[in-house]
This record gives sequence, structure tokens and C-alpha cells, in this order.
Amino acid sequence: MYRLILSRGWANIEVWHMKKPVAAVVAAISMVFAAGAAHAAEFMFSYTFDTGDTVSGTFDGTGTVGTEVTNITNVNVVIDGVALTGPLYAYFYTGYTGPNGSNCGDSSCFSGSGAFASANPAINNFVFANGSPTDIGSRTNYFYIIPWTNGPGNQVATQGLQADGNLINLYNGQYVPANWSLVEVPEPATWAMMLFGLGCLGASWRLLRRKPGAALAAN
Repeated sequence: MYRLILSRGWANIEVWHMKKPVAAVVAAISMVFAAGAAHAAEFMFSYTFDTGDTVSGTFDGTGTVGTEVTNITNVNVVIDGVALTGPLYAYFYTGYTGPNGSNCGDSSCFSGSGAFASANPAINNFVFANGSPTDIGSRTNYFYIIPWTNGPGNQVATQGLQADGNLINLYNGQYVPANWSLVEVPEPATWAMMLFGLGCLGASWRLLRRKPGAALAAN
């Protein structure tokens, strides 16, 4: 450990060796992200269809993107620059019965609770749509990624419908896992903590690089 003693009005100011404050600040930032991830937060997603059409949006939820985000609310979806009309709800597809099962398209196979999203492109199950989960015909626009029996190695379906009737991926099965992204949006408090940590690093560098009136002695 080094002790930095400054003159000219500064006295007995001790500064750790740079390795220690750097590690401390990095650890603090990591702890902020780890703690915040387990609480309710805002998430941002994007996907590019195999047709080149793009979808993006946000929602609130609980959980971590590396596993599952549940309790999804406040959904906003934009397809090719046009926002879907809402309010939008998160529905859960209950009709998947395995790779060799049959698919279901009626209202009985959708639930108003249980939807989840993940950064893992293989385990999403959500339908972001307006209308009622008990009446498929009432939905005028939507975006979904759900488990679906498409044959070996293709157990995910995605589709988008805009309010003007433009249907993207009329036939399920063209899902591109690499085109899916889900990230957590840092809260203002998290950004503030990060900026504070960076400020501490900058101050430490300035103190150690300051030469006039400073004597550096090693313990």
C-alpha cells in the first residue's frame, strides 16, 4: 500500500495502490448490476425476421435475461417503424405438447398469465397482442415467439401482424435464433452508481499523477 501525503492545505490523505480502488469500483458496479437484475426492471428486445422485417420494443418484468423474465407488463412493440396499437398484453401459449405433438391455434391454447422472455432464443414463450386472450379474433396486431411443432430441430415459431393487415411470416417455422436480442435497461440509479465509480477512478488517477507538493513513500 502507498501513502500519498500532500502539502498546500492537504494533509494526511491516504490513497490505496491503484489496483485496490480499481478492483473495488469494478466490484461495486458488478454488485449493482447483480442486485438490480433480480428486481422489477425495464427490458428492451429486438428481432429481425428472415424476410428482413424488424421488430423492437420494451416491457417491464421481473427476472434476469439469462434465465427468464416474467410478470411482463407495459408492452410496447414496433414493427418496421410502425407501433402496434394497444394496449398490448403478454399472453402465454399453452398448446405446445412436444416435438411430435400437434399444434393448437384456438383461444383455449392461450393464457393471460405465465408469459416469459429470455435472452436464450430457444426458450421464449410470449404473445404480445391487443385484444382478449379468450378471443383470438379480437386481436388486430401482435408479435410472438412461442414453442411450436415444426419438425426436428425447429421447435420455435415467430410471427408479426401489423394493424394494417400486413402479416410477416405467414407460415411459422422461419425463426432465426441469432436475430433475437433481449437486454435489461439500466435504471437511473445504476447509471449514477457507475458514473460515481468512474469519478472515483478518475480522482485516484489525478491524485497519484499529481507531482507538485507531493511526496510518495512506500510502506
